[in-house]
Amino acid sequence: RIFSKSVVNATGIMADWLERDIRKARSAYSEKTSTSWKIFESRPRRGQYCIFSSPNQCLSIPIPVRPIQPVPSQRTKGVFVYSTIYNQVVVGPTALDQEDRNDDRIDLEVGQTLKNLAKRVIPICNPETDLVGEWVGLRPATNYRDYQIHLYPEKRFITAAGIRSTGLTASLGIGRYVIRLLSSIVQLPPDGKQYLSSICEENCSALPNIINLMEQYQNSGNNGTICVNGYEYKVTHPITRNGWRCSKHFERTC
Repeated sequence: RIFSKSVVNATGIMADWLERDIRKARSAYSEKTSTSWKIFESRPRRGQYCIFSSPNQCLSIPIPVRPIQPVPSQRTKGVFVYSTIYNQVVVGPTALDQEDRNDDRIDLEVGQTLKNLAKRVIPICNPETDLVGEWVGLRPATNYRDYQIHLYPEKRFITAAGIRSTGLTASLGIGRYVIRLLSSIVQLPPDGKQYLSSICEENCSALPNIINLMEQYQNSGNNGTICVNGYEYKVTHPITRNGWRCSKHFERTC
């Protein structure tokens, strides 16, 4: 058993499995409770992307000034065509539900569909020679459209699940909200409330100059890390990795 003052379930695609196991464990130990769990089911939603640019990272295709978006549906906003600050063009994401919670392999058929879309929207684009990267991400969707953020005071348990793409924009607000929930179920030390208040204040440090980050990344060799405010981070996002391969062109356009 795991003992703690409280638990925040922020396990993404596995969030429903964790809560299922917790309910089973409580039942096995015959714990009587009036807690009414909000049951949800995680449903992995695959998003595949393609990144286009010329082989030498210089412009061979026109860059969209604004994102090109199809008419959204109730289920998805559709596949976008948009440019990055590194003068590359991204096509994606798709929104395909799947059962496997770990399969993030590139689907060749879907990839070809994205290449065809790039060619249709930007006719001068050559999907074969201008392609510099592809990747797949799995969104932690659920059987509900809304985020699954729930407080169970009796069990000192908080759920923060079903947070998909829009969670990036909402992350600071979600974090502050969860902190407030946490402070309502955990008795804080004398300086605890002041600490939580400091987290919720607008006192974030400024992001370092992006050119400096590029140079750090390129000088790190195969390590692929950068240092920000004394902390080391590994650069994992494909758009950033592909964009930072060549800084000269980016410097001319900044």
